[in-house]
Amino acid sequence: MHTIIRVLKTIFLPHLASDAENKFNKENSQHWEPSIGTPGVLIETALSTPASLTEKFLIAKLIEKKTGMSSIVLLNSIYRQASSAYGVASSFGMSNFICWWRGYFNLLLVFRCIASTLILIRSTSHGEALLALKINGVHIGDLVYDTLIRYRPNCYTVRELRFREHFRLIFRAIYNFHRASKIFERYNIKAVVTSHSVYAEFGILCRIAHAKGAVVFLKDMDVFRVYEQKSNIYEHFLRINPDELSGGLHNPEVVKTADEYFDRRLGGKIDQVDLKNAYTNKRMYDKSELLRLVGVNEEKKCVFVMAHAFSDAPHVGGKLAFADYYVWLRETLRALSENNKVNVFVKPHPSSYMWGERGAVETLLDEIGVKNVYVTPKDLNTLSIRKIADYVVTARGTAGLEYSGFGIPALTCGEGYYSGFGVAIEANSSASYIKLLTEITELEPLDAVVSRKARVLLYLTFTKLSRSSIAPSRHIYPGDNAEILIPQHFEEMTFKLRERGSYQDEFYATVTEAISRAF
Repeated sequence: MHTIIRVLKTIFLPHLASDAENKFNKENSQHWEPSIGTPGVLIETALSTPASLTEKFLIAKLIEKKTGMSSIVLLNSIYRQASSAYGVASSFGMSNFICWWRGYFNLLLVFRCIASTLILIRSTSHGEALLALKINGVHIGDLVYDTLIRYRPNCYTVRELRFREHFRLIFRAIYNFHRASKIFERYNIKAVVTSHSVYAEFGILCRIAHAKGAVVFLKDMDVFRVYEQKSNIYEHFLRINPDELSGGLHNPEVVKTADEYFDRRLGGKIDQVDLKNAYTNKRMYDKSELLRLVGVNEEKKCVFVMAHAFSDAPHVGGKLAFADYYVWLRETLRALSENNKVNVFVKPHPSSYMWGERGAVETLLDEIGVKNVYVTPKDLNTLSIRKIADYVVTARGTAGLEYSGFGIPALTCGEGYYSGFGVAIEANSSASYIKLLTEITELEPLDAVVSRKARVLLYLTFTKLSRSSIAPSRHIYPGDNAEILIPQHFEEMTFKLRERGSYQDEFYATVTEAISRAF
């Protein structure tokens, strides 16, 4: 009920800007001229943190500068003043707005979406079949599936579609598709600027844009990525060009810097939330201590299964051999529990609490009733695994790349940002994956060449990050108190803008160069 009231307030009541926001908008408006030209740039504002809005509007203004087009801002509201993005967009000189929720006044569209939703629920025999869903030739099933497990608390898999549980979210996804399609029919959209390419709320816009020939500019926290027509719109936003890796491996200075970065990263000295949770204020365990703690055979090999946050977009970046991360973990633990040659430890994702998943791995273990599988201690420093693990298993998590850097073979079963680079053992189907689990003790430690490749790939991936120097120094994460942080972020941006006097910096140059290539 609290969530419903909050959403209704956001949609219907006017946005009350803080003094900090008003000061930023006043300062910012001095740096931008009014947008002119034919509308051709579409901007998503479903994610409306100060950093996200500012960087997306900056990208759009630079596209305007290059192409002569003007921007259309999608507002998550019924009228302009109800959106927190309206004032910020206006300070960038933008004056074309579409209020997304007004589409619900189109009763013909609403009835069409209701009918499509009912037919889909009735005709889809099981949840996994949803993954194949296409509308007008545009594939959106994976986006809808991920939405169902993201926005339904403690529901990490979709066994079958049910009206009561799934109607609202599926209806909104289908509505999003048809609402976005109508915008593309009305305007000649050449570019879309968005913060995500996952979930129905964001990804559908990207898929339609790509199908219509538009360029997608993605700004996701510290990542800037451009999907042109020749690009694979499904490709993970973190994936680097193979030529970059090849060049790095042949550069001794890059290899040296990558090794130094690797040591800092695995020591928890990088300011990233998952790393802080995994390595900071945790205890180092040695192998004998951990095995003694759970009472297992010290002669057996040790397998560490690195669990994902179940709700965190299991289909981002390409195919997964299982329906989702929950099914992957369930089947992984079942298979490994029957392998009497190994001790099996499962490590919950360090930031699973941000997704409301505290205790989810333990609950799964209770449900499937497997033996010889142990959850790692809550205070275990993830770096301990380096000295204990003989093998690491992950669907496609960063742990597979990190521990490959130590020479520990990592088994994966999903496309991701490091798949295809030859640093992990990759299964391309559920059957081949399960077979590899049963034969996991036959895997040999990685040689120095592969380990070096993994370290360089890790370094090039996570140091290629890009953001505006005007943006706040800290992100707003799930679980943070946004009401306190948002005014602070506007205040910080105002200070930086006055101090610098301009948006021009490395990020500005990177975006400008990318736009020149795209247009």
